[in-house]
Amino acid sequence: MSIVRQFAKTALLIGALMLAQGFTGQAWAKASIMFILDVSGSMAAKLEGQRKIVLAKKAFNEMLDGLPADTHAGLYVYGHYGNRDCDAVEKKLPLGVIDKPRMRGEVDKLKALHGATPLTRSLMAAVGFLGDYKQPGQKSIVLLSDGEENCGGDPVAFANKAGKMLGDLVKIYVVGFDVGDKERAQLEGVAKAGHGAYFDAANAAELTAALNKVTAQVVKTLIFEDDFDTAKLKPDWTLVGDAPDSRTLADGNFVLVTEPGAPEADKAQNMLLYKAPIAEKNYDVSLAMSIDIQSYRSDKAYWTRSGIILHQSKDVLVSLHVANAGGAYQSSTGPWAIFTKRTSGKTSKPLQVQLGRSGPVGELGFHLRLEKRGFKYTGFVSLDGEKWSKIGTHALLGKKLTPGLIAYRGDKAVEAVTEFDRFEIQKVTK
Repeated sequence: MSIVRQFAKTALLIGALMLAQGFTGQAWAKASIMFILDVSGSMAAKLEGQRKIVLAKKAFNEMLDGLPADTHAGLYVYGHYGNRDCDAVEKKLPLGVIDKPRMRGEVDKLKALHGATPLTRSLMAAVGFLGDYKQPGQKSIVLLSDGEENCGGDPVAFANKAGKMLGDLVKIYVVGFDVGDKERAQLEGVAKAGHGAYFDAANAAELTAALNKVTAQVVKTLIFEDDFDTAKLKPDWTLVGDAPDSRTLADGNFVLVTEPGAPEADKAQNMLLYKAPIAEKNYDVSLAMSIDIQSYRSDKAYWTRSGIILHQSKDVLVSLHVANAGGAYQSSTGPWAIFTKRTSGKTSKPLQVQLGRSGPVGELGFHLRLEKRGFKYTGFVSLDGEKWSKIGTHALLGKKLTPGLIAYRGDKAVEAVTEFDRFEIQKVTK
């Protein structure tokens, strides 16, 4: 199949992938990883006294040992035929719940002979298969290569087109093994265009470390999750400002009727906090929710706010929420996604993204994600759980904050119903 025809087929499968993602499943399903291993002739070269393919297989198998048993994974290889065959791209294992012994067995059989490096074809094949795979959730490609394309394709251009069509639905991570400047530039370009990351490995030890870093980013570890599908709140929660007449668990949601009060005034009602501060340096907090917005007014007394809070006290907190107005720094109406921090009793100027103009009034669904990386906190918002908008980043030093949920209104605001559908805290290794 020609590169042009294969790209056309892949584009159709990309469309299928986009249609397959449901509102509730996208942000929460298990990650799916398609590995692509380079078995071209250059992998037969020696490094540190051993052939690079031997070192690569050892590092790959060690990485497999660390993957959770419920990871969804598959395997493509290229260049495993001799005679520099540019059609040498083969799916060794389809995506599915990982079968480690079988995958290890397929990897152990690989031999580097005189094969070519059809990077573009292999990426097309992997993206196409991901597009046809019905498991919802984050989908990633992890490519290990020691060289650049030599079959006439343009992997950066393909990754760029796929990235524009898919956004963050499929991310491409690349590990460059013992590569030169020219090869590194192309492989870095693929990772950047594919919304992933590039990792350089000059020797066997660095290759093992790089593969583990990639999978740590792709496969996150849950610290806590709650889909509110129980009769009572989980014991992991602490309820601050309990107002029982304004909260309930119903139909798999934690439902709040907003009450006057604000966390910075230490008067918030029904603020739900995870019991212990998170000790991890890097973590994500994700939330799916809906809010019944009744009116749009820029005056503070009419605000309605619902979303994620990272809380230490009324004077130290981070808030990522959806509001019916942009607040004191904006006179136009919303809804808005607003991201603020408060330190030493002072609230920062909000970072914000307008999600609509003056409506529609009524129930609207949102996804929020707050990423902590060291002392930096970055907020994201999505209307469908697929296409995300970055709101901005705040810096906060040396504080251990407790993640949780918040919904409140100004003194003159109409009561609004917020339904929290799912809440998740994930450890991220970086």
